[in-house]
Amino acid sequence: MKKTLMIVALAIAALAGSAFAGAGDKVLVCHEGSLISVGLSALHAHIAHGDTPYICE
Repeated sequence: MKKTLMIVALAIAALAGSAFAGAGDKVLVCHEGSLISVGLSALHAHIAHGDTPYICE
């Protein structure tokens, strides 16, 4: 539960920041055990299939 809340909070913060971000802004997500940089427009899709923003565990 705590991890889910953290992910949601980070996603909301990243998406809220997109209102002030340029088209080239990127965020880090943990994708298959590795941190990768993705565009803000791709963040929702990565979270939807289980990636986590900013941290790999």
